[in-house]
Amino acid sequence: MFNLARIAAFLLLCGIKNRVRRQIQRMRQPRHFIGMMVALAYLWFVFGRRALAPGIRQSLPVAALPVIEALLVVSALFSVFAAWFFGREQPTLSFSEAEIHFFFPAPITRRMLLHYKLSKSLLGTLLSAAVSTAFFGAVATGHPLNFLLGAWLAFFTLTLHLTGATLTRASLVQQGKPGWRRRWPAVPVAAAVIAILVWSGARAPHLPPIAQWSLDSLSRWATDLMDAPPLAWVLLPIRAPIQVAFAQNGHALLAALVPAVVVAAIHYLWVLSTQVSFEEASLEYAEQRARLVESRRSQGRAPLASGKRKPPFALSSEGRPEMALVWKNVIAFVRGGSRSTFSAMLVVVVLFVPMLLKGGLGGLWLSGICLMLVVFVTLLGPDTLRVDLRQDIRQIDLLRSFPLSGRRVLWAEVLGPTLMLGAVQLVLLAASVAVSASYPLPRFRLPDRIAVFFGLALFLPTLTFFNVLARNAAVLVMPSWMAADPYQSRGLEMMGQRLLLWVANLLVMLVAVLPSGVVAALVMLVFWSPAGLFAIPLASALATGVMILELHLGLKLLGQLFDKLDATA
Repeated sequence: MFNLARIAAFLLLCGIKNRVRRQIQRMRQPRHFIGMMVALAYLWFVFGRRALAPGIRQSLPVAALPVIEALLVVSALFSVFAAWFFGREQPTLSFSEAEIHFFFPAPITRRMLLHYKLSKSLLGTLLSAAVSTAFFGAVATGHPLNFLLGAWLAFFTLTLHLTGATLTRASLVQQGKPGWRRRWPAVPVAAAVIAILVWSGARAPHLPPIAQWSLDSLSRWATDLMDAPPLAWVLLPIRAPIQVAFAQNGHALLAALVPAVVVAAIHYLWVLSTQVSFEEASLEYAEQRARLVESRRSQGRAPLASGKRKPPFALSSEGRPEMALVWKNVIAFVRGGSRSTFSAMLVVVVLFVPMLLKGGLGGLWLSGICLMLVVFVTLLGPDTLRVDLRQDIRQIDLLRSFPLSGRRVLWAEVLGPTLMLGAVQLVLLAASVAVSASYPLPRFRLPDRIAVFFGLALFLPTLTFFNVLARNAAVLVMPSWMAADPYQSRGLEMMGQRLLLWVANLLVMLVAVLPSGVVAALVMLVFWSPAGLFAIPLASALATGVMILELHLGLKLLGQLFDKLDATA
């Protein structure tokens, strides 16, 4: 007789055993061992020491919890919108090869398979909640058990919702609903939610003036905003598990626990009630994943996609040959799903703009957010956008077959992500100036802001080019440290490796910026008295020129290294 529980326990224990064995084997390699040690040291000094040491351990003020709750609600809304409008249209549930071998031919029903998958998700989300509690629970609330329970319910409910959205959309596809008809059941609900969010944003309480900003005032503003109906009704399924995690006493825990459990149970029943066949899609997904891993191990490259998709724009048959690499990287970015992610993020941001624009300081708020995003794009954008030599290093033999020198190949690989990140920087800088134009700052007038805008617009894209080049230089200097396979880019050792590379890149950037900074400082010293802030564009132009000279030398040296790199290594 087929015993599903026994087979599931056997597969789970074998999976844990094999994962531990593989991890121990990986630690024999220096790069994995060093990465693991760095990651553990980082986690200990940042989180573990604070959570375990009695003299350091302390929780956040209670007044900070509503602000954190509001940020978590926005993040959850983004995930929900992305799942419904930009998610997959195939009912792909991830099963391992062993699970497919044992369960799919077995005499078990589809509902039993779903029970097994959801039970496994329940255990997985418990592990994620335990890790979050170990690092954030005591520090965030001072009640780690409440935090563990709330985090578990939040992770599991969100997983159920994303699974249910995928299965529901796939059911419409299998019923032959083309195009927009696949999404029409979500349209009325989404329209109602969007209307409530916009209406609540228009009626939101005014933000306190800057002079009155404090943790208590911002907490009261966030609480009044989320507690006002009908927005409170819409956010209840999202806020309930978060309030369980942040509960400070038994009464608050019980008041939030009941609706959180009810919401999770409703999601569980919803997933079980979806009438869609997922076995074939899951089997096809597992086979594609196995072919991809095997192809990367044997040939060092991924198999070509089976379908044809028309590119968003065509490549001209004339021009510089290296522009084909730039075009390829831009297309890889567009087809990688980032466009859908950015679209979903834009939807959520637009919904909350009315709340930020309430009161006279809304433009200043948005301007500050844009500037913070500029800093993020400059420092971390090159790590996020990896459509360059980091994804093409396994195909270096193909790159070498092109009638291009190593310097020109490297220039083309770096130019693609630089153009996209530079465009984002310019848009954010222009938006920062535009939304704050109506707000008067006595010592920082609009002409001064425009002068700073032109100065940053000249220098930041060049600095971004250097940052991307530094990441690609790491590929040439230490190719074995760069994970070309996205399925291998996980684990604590990979986190430590990337942390080391990020610190190294930051140090290289600081050294490279030093000559430009000296030139800019001298120009500002000479022209500050007669020109004031209008000397910034001139100083930025000269600093950019110095940086371009450094980039020219760096491309030449790295191009020679590219030509000498062993393609079989």
